[in-house]
Amino acid sequence: MWETECCVYSTYLSLISQPPSLYTVKAIAILDNDGHRILANYYDRSLFPTIKEEKAFEKNLFQKTHKANADIIMLDGLTCLYRSNVDLFFYVMGDCHENEVRRKRKYSQPLI
Repeated sequence: MWETECCVYSTYLSLISQPPSLYTVKAIAILDNDGHRILANYYDRSLFPTIKEEKAFEKNLFQKTHKANADIIMLDGLTCLYRSNVDLFFYVMGDCHENEVRRKRKYSQPLI
């Protein structure tokens, strides 16, 4: 029992002790109602080096989210926040180690 608690605690400490980074948003994308790209910007080129890989990821992301009622999905090591409005889907992708609830709260606030 003690070993399990110690392992969980050390994993927790390693996650929260990562140095802060300005690169918390890995990508943003806006897709239309058919899943075609309207706008996309990937800030971390190591994730998907080619446009073909980006579009394959977006296709997979759209297939998983276009009928779902949730706001958060973990896909390919990324935490993806999404929201749909009329015929557009808005996605914000970030690192899987960041707190997705905090990120959701930050990006769901209206712009002033």
